[in-house]
Amino acid sequence: TDNTNWNHIQATKKEMEKSINEVGSGKKEVMDEASLQMLIDTLGSEISTTTQEITNSNNSIAMLQIASSSLDSLSKMGDELNQLSVQYNSAALNSDQKSMIASQSEALKRSMNDVIDSTIFNGKNLFSSDAFESMGVDLSGINVSDIEITNQDSIKDFTTTLNSAFSSVSSATNREISNINNLSEKLV
Repeated sequence: TDNTNWNHIQATKKEMEKSINEVGSGKKEVMDEASLQMLIDTLGSEISTTTQEITNSNNSIAMLQIASSSLDSLSKMGDELNQLSVQYNSAALNSDQKSMIASQSEALKRSMNDVIDSTIFNGKNLFSSDAFESMGVDLSGINVSDIEITNQDSIKDFTTTLNSAFSSVSSATNREISNINNLSEKLV
């Protein structure tokens, strides 16, 4: 629909330029009232549509920024879990020390789940599978329950998933910014 709207805008713009040139060259003395009103209505509609598309892109960027901030928090907590895992796997620790580290890691995982559960935009959790469906971003694969303090590979896998999500969110943000720039040029 964006291409259709763009094509329609271009065709209308050409018609307007032709009419303006005809009036300016004296080939057409004045536009009749109906033609002028149609021109005004068409331009108003095009401006309104483009403005709404810019608003939609700005909302998408806000949503992506919230997701990015949550991903950043999860990444920092993932780093803490990795440090705890290294400590936990030290042969120098006794069972009480390992138990304390395991408790710390569970508390950290609960905090990570809280971040995921509270990452909401307009009432929608951004870590649900359809939150960014139209943008090609899916954060639903981020799963804290797979992380085990005894298994550093599980933490590395989590970090890899986060990095992929960061990349996806950044790409979508750049696409929305580009879209706003293109739409803004239409208004000029």
